[in-house]
Amino acid sequence: PPWAVAAMIAALLAAGVAQSFIGVAQWFNLPIFRHPDMIHGTIGHRTGYGIFLAVVMPLGFLTDYGWWLAGILSVGLLLSLSSVAAGAMLVGMMIVLPSFWPLAVALAATGVLLRAVEFRRAWAPGLRLWPLRVWVKGRHVRESWNARVRILQVALGHCRAWPHWALGHGPERFPRDARTWVSESALKEHYREAHNDYVEFFYDYGAVGILAVALWFWHWGQGLALGD
Repeated sequence: PPWAVAAMIAALLAAGVAQSFIGVAQWFNLPIFRHPDMIHGTIGHRTGYGIFLAVVMPLGFLTDYGWWLAGILSVGLLLSLSSVAAGAMLVGMMIVLPSFWPLAVALAATGVLLRAVEFRRAWAPGLRLWPLRVWVKGRHVRESWNARVRILQVALGHCRAWPHWALGHGPERFPRDARTWVSESALKEHYREAHNDYVEFFYDYGAVGILAVALWFWHWGQGLALGD
């Protein structure tokens, strides 16, 4: 019923606003589920935190407070330093508000930029926001990219043989199988995820699973259009 849908949307938006404020509190080093290396809300990881805010943001425009909610959620999204979340936000905003694509692109570009640089406070701990010193994390970005490319190559390499390319390896097999690849494929770290949901889904469910999802989207997507 409509009231249940409205209640669910309201609950998701309220959770998003709360997560954004928790992220701000964590940035100020307040002891609220604080992790020393990332802003993550209560999600536990910065990427999941940013993606949650990105997914919730377009729902705000189903209310009368869309831009207010987008502004609040954008703060948490930027603090997550997740380029994936920035991309997710860009896609969602362009579907809901196609005419505002320049603003969505600018916000997404800011999110990607923040992932590539590091801001460090140049004073003793406190609440002042200035001055900040900026470092470009060129090596970090390069190594992060190379690591992602390598794990994708290894994962897809394990899908070449029959029946894996068609049926996959089975549900939730990627994180279990990836533990053995450090020594087997000379990876430099353990992977619990492929950093690419499409590849990870293909690894688990194969071409049959991809086809099933594609048919599901085709079935429900026929009645949708930009702006819905």
